Amino acid sequence: HRVIRLAGPAGTVEVVAGTSEAATSPEEAAAGLDGPGTGVRLCWPTALELAPDGTLYIADTLNHRVLALDVRGRLHLVAGDGHQGYAGDEGPAPQARLNLPQGLALAAGGTELLIADTYNHRVRGVDLATGRILTVLGTGNPVPPATVEQAGLALDLRLEAGAGVEVYLAERGSPMRVLRLDPASGELRHYAGGGNRRLEDVAATLSRLKRCSGMDLGPDG
Repeated sequence: HRVIRLAGPAGTVEVVAGTSEAATSPEEAAAGLDGPGTGVRLCWPTALELAPDGTLYIADTLNHRVLALDVRGRLHLVAGDGHQGYAGDEGPAPQARLNLPQGLALAAGGTELLIADTYNHRVRGVDLATGRILTVLGTGNPVPPATVEQAGLALDLRLEAGAGVEVYLAERGSPMRVLRLDPASGELRHYAGGGNRRLEDVAATLSRLKRCSGMDLGPDG
C-alpha cells in the first residue's frame, strides 16, 4: 500500500506515498491529506501518471480516489470522496464518487486527467484547471459482446501524442479488448483482442486477450 521511487544509479528505494498500512475507511484514508505523502494511508494503488511539472497522479484503487503527489512530496485529493459509487459528474471532482479506478492518462496538453473508472464502466475526465469532473466514455453498463460503441471494464489508459492525440483503453469484460478513442471526433475503434485466435502473427483484432490490464506505447507509437 505504498508508492516507491528508485533513486540514483544504485536504484535506492525511496517511499514517496503510503504508510504500508491500508486505510479501512474513508476517514482513515482522508487523514493526512495535503501533508507529506508518507503520512497518508493508501489501499492498493494500481496506476501512476507523471505530469510534465513533476506532479505524480496515483490511482488509489481500493480507496476509490485519485491523488496527486506534488514536487514537495505533499499528497492532495484530485477526485473521489473515498466512498464507492458513481456520482458527481459536472461538479467538483473531490466530491465525486469513483468505483475502483485502475488507470490514468493525461490529455489536452496535461490539462485534463483521464480516469479509468473501472467498475463504473466509464472513463471520466478531470479538468485540472477547474477541478470539475465528467464522463467522457461509457454508459455505466458492461459492453455487449458485439458492440464497440459502449465500453466495458476500463482498466488502463494510454495516450498517443501527435497531431491528433488518441486514447488507448484496455478493457476487461466479454470480450477482452483494447479500444482506441479519438477525443476530437469521439470515434471509438476496435484496436486489438475480442477474437478467438490464440496464434501469433494474426491481425490484432482477431487475437484473443485474457485479463488485459496494462499497456504502454513505444516511441514510434
